Amino acid sequence: MIPGMYDNGYGVTHGWQGEGEWLGELLAVPLDPRFPEPVASVQFDHQYEALWAGTESGMLYTVQCPMLSRFASWQAHSSAVLDIALLSDCAVSVSSRRVALSANGGYTRAAANLVEDGESWVSAVVEPSTGSSRLLIAGSSGHVYTHDLITNKVAKQPVAVAGDGLSLLRGPVGHRGAVAAATAAGRVLLIDSRTKWQSSSTTLAHTGGVSAMEVQGDLVATAGFNKRMGQVTADNMVKVFDCRSGIHPLFTLPCAAPGLLSWHPVNSMSLLCTSPSGLFMLADPSNPATAETYQVETAGDSLRCAAISPSGEAIVFGGSGGYLHLWSASHQPRISARSRQQQRLVHPAPKAGRAHPIIAEAGPFDAAPGPQALLLAAAAAAGATSAAAAAAAVAGTRLLSDVPETLSIDVGKPARIVDPALKKELKQVDFIGYIPNPHYSRAKAAGAARKAALHLQHSRLKLAEEKANVEAARAARVQSRLAEGGTLLPQRYKRLVIRAQSSMRFEEFDFSYYNKTRFAGLENDLPNCYCNALLQVLYFTPAFRAAILQHKPEPSAEFCLSCELLFLFKMLLSAAGGLPCQALNLLRALRQNREAAALGLLEGTVGAGAGGVNLGPPSPGPGGGSGTGGSGLGGVGVGALVMGGAGQGLGSGGSAGGGVGADGGVGGSRLSGWGSRAAQLAAASVLPKRVVTLCRFLMDHLYKEAGGESAATAHTRGAAGNAEQADSSAAAEGSAAAQLSETKQQQQQQQQPAGKKVAANGKAKKGKEAAAAQCRGS
Repeated sequence: MIPGMYDNGYGVTHGWQGEGEWLGELLAVPLDPRFPEPVASVQFDHQYEALWAGTESGMLYTVQCPMLSRFASWQAHSSAVLDIALLSDCAVSVSSRRVALSANGGYTRAAANLVEDGESWVSAVVEPSTGSSRLLIAGSSGHVYTHDLITNKVAKQPVAVAGDGLSLLRGPVGHRGAVAAATAAGRVLLIDSRTKWQSSSTTLAHTGGVSAMEVQGDLVATAGFNKRMGQVTADNMVKVFDCRSGIHPLFTLPCAAPGLLSWHPVNSMSLLCTSPSGLFMLADPSNPATAETYQVETAGDSLRCAAISPSGEAIVFGGSGGYLHLWSASHQPRISARSRQQQRLVHPAPKAGRAHPIIAEAGPFDAAPGPQALLLAAAAAAGATSAAAAAAAVAGTRLLSDVPETLSIDVGKPARIVDPALKKELKQVDFIGYIPNPHYSRAKAAGAARKAALHLQHSRLKLAEEKANVEAARAARVQSRLAEGGTLLPQRYKRLVIRAQSSMRFEEFDFSYYNKTRFAGLENDLPNCYCNALLQVLYFTPAFRAAILQHKPEPSAEFCLSCELLFLFKMLLSAAGGLPCQALNLLRALRQNREAAALGLLEGTVGAGAGGVNLGPPSPGPGGGSGTGGSGLGGVGVGALVMGGAGQGLGSGGSAGGGVGADGGVGGSRLSGWGSRAAQLAAASVLPKRVVTLCRFLMDHLYKEAGGESAATAHTRGAAGNAEQADSSAAAEGSAAAQLSETKQQQQQQQQPAGKKVAANGKAKKGKEAAAAQCRGS
């Protein structure tokens, strides 16, 4: 057989819960969705595929497994259910003032109440030496009460066991019939009926008290608290004692603030340790290094109880929020280990011909049929299958839930919305507040004040109608887009409008409300923030990010793009989820790079790269600083588009990028003015080219830096090349202008009379000298 597997006796092999890679959460459902309350105790049924659960209010539930569907619920106690002890076909539940023996259908077989004042019950266990006929109940004062389940009587004289009070009872210990008891002072002791419940052995387990204790054979595991400098703190050690001859410490298992313990029923050396925070582990106390740790998603609730099924295939946790969390290694775990077939709880069918309910006290359910079941039984001969059909079949019978057709119910109007300005004038007497009606005047006609304030009464109705209209319009737009064959944009890609408070600055804004992920973002209130998308793509490229993070900073280089990218990537790695970062240093280094300025990648620069579009703030003068307008676009100037910053409007012209710019006065995320639509269309077509150009520039520049050429050298060489190119272009333009001037003058001399040729020749000579001087100056 494979290690870690066991045979259930019927040829079916299952894996035990210590296999960490198999364990997972199957379900997390509320015990009662209508009345959510903390789950105080849980136990799996030994016979059926079900579990028992008790709440803080004293309700007792039986739940079908593994779907965790409620089978029955009833009020068993008036206070919290502190402990549940299982018998063959029923369960014993204990509260501070009552103990009850209940069947899984809700029928109470026996019950007893505590009559002593100043005493409270805390735990219960079946007496091992008597089978299942007597129950031992621990009192907070240190006494043990004996409850006979057959006669339903509690012994009048309790036995004093511990003077410092009892907190838990667990058993049996070994095969001797002893019971382990934990005291409020942190001691663990063994009591036996053969010694008249006197303590035979005792030891101090935890100095601050015992919070959990479980017994498996001769082993007793405890968890509790310690006292340090007068303060009670959780003990981070689970202690295991050997009780074969007295109580001796055997193992110590480290665990983070354990509060719940449970031994694995199949693997005797596997212990479940659970913390109220949701952390639990399955560990072998003799080998703590093999422990497997898990975390229950409690959504802020604390775990109050835990249990392992008799088959060892399921674990259930009860939380303070009223939820049951079922964990297992299988999608269909078995609960009971006794039967070959899975027995499930089934409500008993009503018998026809019975005039009164009969309780089968020897049956497994002991549940009395309700009024609807009796009605169905009375109408079974008529073939009725529902309560309504049964009421119609039986003459003169009517259900209480039937509503007359003529009955009208006045639900009333919705609550009025009081104007916040009126609350300042509110005058309160006892629990009644009143405000003088500003619309009332004795000079007005009757009903004038009500008519003036009528719109305030229906403010809530109008808001609901407006919301419904908005939802209807949104649904209509979605249907129209689907009808046209288009695709819907996912919600995470839509434009997000942040409603910031007016008194809050941009740096103080909490971005984690809009960013629920663990990844940091880049602020878009900086110039040239269109680079943010490309920087995020480069950051999430594993090979590129690893190469940048391995870069060694160069102290001699003042503006090194690799160093600035390294600094930015370090910020993105160390930033907590939801916090934004700024690429200010990287953008400043780009502004100092002449190659980037020549390509037109930066704000406020003139260039013809990437289509001649310049994203930047408005500059004085005609054209709005739109640039030379390469590729015949005429120099369109757009201010930051959707990325934030100061808007600029539109400046359009000829091939040289001239024209008059129209200032749209845009700020933030929108363009306004008469040319905003054209500017958006032009920028939408050119912006991807700028991103591609920026990506190529970064790759080339980083490659140069990686090859050993410093950023300062690259900048100097690029500036020298640009200067040489500018000088050659100027010289060529000067020579071309001189040749054009000389040609025009020769044509004019041929057309002029002879008397004027001398003056023309003089002017031509002066023009040649000016052109030559211009060439020399260039």
